Amino acid sequence: MSQHENPQTRLTKGAHVLYRSSDKLRKPLPAVIKFNFLYNLISVEFEERANGELQVVLEKVTRQKSRDYSEGAALVWALVLTAESIQHSFSFESQDVRDLWDDEISTTRRGLSFGRKEGKETPGALRSVLKVDILDPFTTVDKTGTKPEGIAVWLKLELSPGSSNHRPDQKDHSEDKSPPKGQRGKENENELELMIGEDTPPDGVKRHIVNFTSTYNLLPSEGTSLYRLVKALRQRQQVLHDTQKLISEVQQQHLLLKDPRLAAEHPEVAPQMIKEIENKARESLAALSASLPERLGDAGPGAQFIRMVLDRNMEKLKVINHVIAQIKAGARQDPQPRPGTIPRYSPREGGRSPRMSPRRSPRDGQPGSRKSSPREVPV
Repeated sequence: MSQHENPQTRLTKGAHVLYRSSDKLRKPLPAVIKFNFLYNLISVEFEERANGELQVVLEKVTRQKSRDYSEGAALVWALVLTAESIQHSFSFESQDVRDLWDDEISTTRRGLSFGRKEGKETPGALRSVLKVDILDPFTTVDKTGTKPEGIAVWLKLELSPGSSNHRPDQKDHSEDKSPPKGQRGKENENELELMIGEDTPPDGVKRHIVNFTSTYNLLPSEGTSLYRLVKALRQRQQVLHDTQKLISEVQQQHLLLKDPRLAAEHPEVAPQMIKEIENKARESLAALSASLPERLGDAGPGAQFIRMVLDRNMEKLKVINHVIAQIKAGARQDPQPRPGTIPRYSPREGGRSPRMSPRRSPRDGQPGSRKSSPREVPV
């Protein structure tokens, strides 16, 4: 950490400490503490994720003390904060860093104390999201038994215990007024609902999440996670809608659908015209294939897999159209017998079909043949 940075910037970036707590007798845990000037609290992020995250609200700190002591051969510069009958001890790497935190915490606590005397409100402890349920906006009904319309994303959140900044007379939706009731929730409740409208633009979605996080006193990291989840759900819906539209467009390039006359057994279409229809279908399929990256995007492996399947189906349709064009163009010409087939004669020669003529063996009439002489009939 640079000593020439702004003190507030240094406190916001955080400092490495060893954390101890009086409520749990365990060895010191390495962590990073960060000062949140917006909510006047200290967040403790442990290096081991299994230990979770801790917050110390400065408004609830009743005692603050700095201590210098030796632990073995090393000196320890510690800062102890007592909040809600729990002692939080932070051991810093240097005395300068510890003094910086000590001074800022003292200044903030004095400001909070002055604000309480003046009757000003201060935010409470930030809350975290314990559980998220993704509801289907097309089939789910609300508490009144009605199905809301125009909803693209519907989330049901379970929050950790705490209070919010929401007032009963405060509107739940954001400034853009779209969708109606875009944010829903009640004060002092741990279960909230978050709704995003179908016509809400991307910047409107971001405003929804920011307002929701601020209104219900959520952690900033929870707001980031909610925004990413909503964005992923919106992208999934968009990919589904575009995929159905692309499938319909690909099917329309089938040769029999582009010109219904080709569906007849002997189409009244010139071979040159059939070739032109096939070329137009091939060009349309090539244009659709080139537009897939822009229309589907690269939002996750699902979109990439759909692109691969559609590309393969379009290549198969090109081959199918080519075979159909050859067959239909050949039906316009005189049929040519294939090798090994019996030719058909039309019209019959001499009023009698060659098929009706008696069959003769190539050996008939040859010397030494069994049929060289007529068979004697006994009298």
